[in-house]
Amino acid sequence: MLQNVAIGRTATQGPTGSASNPASLAVDGDTSGAAGTCTESTGDDSWWAVELDKSYTVISVTLFNTVDTANRK
Repeated sequence: MLQNVAIGRTATQGPTGSASNPASLAVDGDTSGAAGTCTESTGDDSWWAVELDKSYTVISVTLFNTVDTANRK
């Protein structure tokens, strides 16, 4: 079974993160996609990172998108 090694780790994003949708929401374990549960940054050069504290062999990365599509893509 695969383990999510990012849960609870320190996450950062840029260049302009949203105070109400910080990077930490991406590593809290909530994959519902409901409004207020997803991280958000703006701009074409946006980035997101998580500090894993040690090396891992990464087999897969799964991203969950918001289901609140009123103002997001």
